[in-house]
Amino acid sequence: MSLAGPRTMREILADLGVPHGLVMGVIVQGRRYGLDYVPADGDEVTLISPPAGG
Repeated sequence: MSLAGPRTMREILADLGVPHGLVMGVIVQGRRYGLDYVPADGDEVTLISPPAGG
């Protein structure tokens, strides 16, 4: 994905139309970050969804 400039994960997810409550954090190169993380060029980002069950 190409971005026009530095964007937080929160902004990127909003641009993609991902509902606010579906992602609670991100993992980049084995470290966990919040949604205010600004990915660097070449980062591979894994999204963390909230736990669910019943």
